[in-house]
Amino acid sequence: MGGGVEGRYWEVPFPLDLWSIDPKALLAGSAQWRFEGCFFKRRTSMPDKMSNGCHPAVTMIDEQERIQHIFVHLGSPSDPAGIVHLKRTLDTPKLVAFLQG
Repeated sequence: MGGGVEGRYWEVPFPLDLWSIDPKALLAGSAQWRFEGCFFKRRTSMPDKMSNGCHPAVTMIDEQERIQHIFVHLGSPSDPAGIVHLKRTLDTPKLVAFLQG
């Protein structure tokens, strides 16, 4: 349900965040990811409606265009659901500056 022991599903903001890990550290066995910023937060659900959040479903990298396509499922069992297409630059430092600025 999200939100920890005290949380309720309608109190969780369902963010879509950007996290990074140093590739060399990853190959060395590290699991230390760093939070880079938030793409967006979806509105929380109303207490009488259950939401199933904000889930990245598929991602593809276009090396030639230097972008990543992220397809995100947004929906609820009690309301319409859909897929959102998010396109981001592979220039992560530039993207981080934008998200944090």
